Amino acid sequence: WMAEALGKAEDVKEWEDKAAALGRNLVGKMYFSSDNAFWDVNIKTGQPWTRIVTPNMFIPLWAGVPLSPPQIEGMIRAHMLNPLEMNGTIPFPSVAYDDPSYDPLAYWRGIMWPHFVYWMVEALQKNGHPEEARHLADRLVEILARSEYLHECYESNAGNPAGVPEYNWTASATLELLLERWRDPL
Repeated sequence: WMAEALGKAEDVKEWEDKAAALGRNLVGKMYFSSDNAFWDVNIKTGQPWTRIVTPNMFIPLWAGVPLSPPQIEGMIRAHMLNPLEMNGTIPFPSVAYDDPSYDPLAYWRGIMWPHFVYWMVEALQKNGHPEEARHLADRLVEILARSEYLHECYESNAGNPAGVPEYNWTASATLELLLERWRDPL
């Protein structure tokens, strides 16, 4: 997109080819169809380090890696929309609700980061789930509107503000939500 926006048509194909190769490599090495999931892997063994469900595993869907429609749907249904994992009352905690390490206030072990939730809204929209994307966007706006400031993160059990107030990533995600840019993501 950048090369095209900058009028560098000769670079567009090169960047598209690099992105496609990276996407194929990511799917080939980090996607495990048996789990409907992307996992961090040990480069030497090719095996997952852990099988902990986090919002990070959905970034490849947001980025548009080359998964088949059944693989995408399997991942969305098994994890993204699963209320026991990611789609609870406060959506997309930083680790699944049903994980033993889950703690609603722990950094990267349960707290909810609004900018990550925004990316999940876009991922659902990009992958054929506009109703779910709309519902998730509305839930996030409702959570953000409860407090005087836009905080860095929020408790994933009640949605109470946590972290620092006036956080730029949260402000950016809020603007994107209010402008409904998720409806037509890049």
